[in-house]
Amino acid sequence: MGECSIDEMIWGFKCVLDALHFLHTKCNFVHGFLNPFSVFVCSNGDWKLGLLDLACKIDVLEEEMMFKQ
Repeated sequence: MGECSIDEMIWGFKCVLDALHFLHTKCNFVHGFLNPFSVFVCSNGDWKLGLLDLACKIDVLEEEMMFKQ
């Protein structure tokens, strides 16, 4: 990703937050691997959330070993 303006960054973070909100409230999932490599920028400027490899249902969160300390 090259240089982007403040407005583009704000739009991108909004896209990611909207995706997380959908994932949590509608799908009842936790992403599990949110980092710069899990965000993809489309040619139209939208940011998409990917790398859902570690996503899991919220209700089984305590059972998942990857989330335990």
